[in-house]
Amino acid sequence: MSKLAGKVAVLTGGASGIGRATVECLAAAGASVVFCDIPPAEATRLRDSLGKAGILHYASQPSKDDGDGAALAEKLGDDVVFVPADITDDAALESVFTTAVERFDRVDILVNNAGVCGDEGSITSVDPSLFDRTIAVNLRSAWLAMRHVVPLMVTVGGGSIINIASVFALRGMAGYGAYAASKAGLVQLGSVAAMELASEHIRVNAICPGSVLTPMHYANDAIGRRDPADAAKMLRHAAPIPRAGQPDDIAYLAAFLASDDSSFITGQTISVDGGATAEFDSRPRMLSALDLGGMGGPQ
Repeated sequence: MSKLAGKVAVLTGGASGIGRATVECLAAAGASVVFCDIPPAEATRLRDSLGKAGILHYASQPSKDDGDGAALAEKLGDDVVFVPADITDDAALESVFTTAVERFDRVDILVNNAGVCGDEGSITSVDPSLFDRTIAVNLRSAWLAMRHVVPLMVTVGGGSIINIASVFALRGMAGYGAYAASKAGLVQLGSVAAMELASEHIRVNAICPGSVLTPMHYANDAIGRRDPADAAKMLRHAAPIPRAGQPDDIAYLAAFLASDDSSFITGQTISVDGGATAEFDSRPRMLSALDLGGMGGPQ
């Protein structure tokens, strides 16, 4: 598959989960990829420096095959480059785009994937530092990335910006005010950008993942750590399609939106959630799962 041959992608938060799957998918489709993340050696220092908000940065101990951006880039070859960066630092973020241009001469694709999430408590009790960090990573950094990439895309005649949002942008969930606000803001920021940039042939779309099995669900101190197999069992009841979403489910759509096959698609918000947001009433399905013993005990 080489639908992205000759194209250059920049992706944030690419060392694990959906980001890692998307790096691999874009590279397999022929794109050169420059991606960033917080390197494992810096994660503990960052967590400590952020105080209460540090708990949001859960991937401090990568597994042997997930969480290490440098190792992923080495595995995928010379056309994939890892740049260590905290994307809330605009200078560090700019260096990612500088690297892409210096190495590959252009940028055609931006995937704003980096995100943090935690059980925040109510909107009246959430710690302000946690709220601010969530907005900074999930929303403000995406805006900064768009500011950097748009001039680069204009010079090559267009491009595709893909914002990884969440079904929480579309539905209310108690205890996730900052996260939901950041993702809803990302969706609407993308909608505005799509209208502003259409004349430059720059497309902007959002993907809203549902319950996808990533370290955010099973290796996140801000939510609670659990065995990945237990997390998968829990998530299989989160949507009408009875399985957990997989990172590749999102990555394949991102690759399509990055390609010329989607050249007349912009300003769209696409849910990849197993039917969860289309479901009018989940109670009959949940009761059926309980009757079958599928939701018993800690998950």
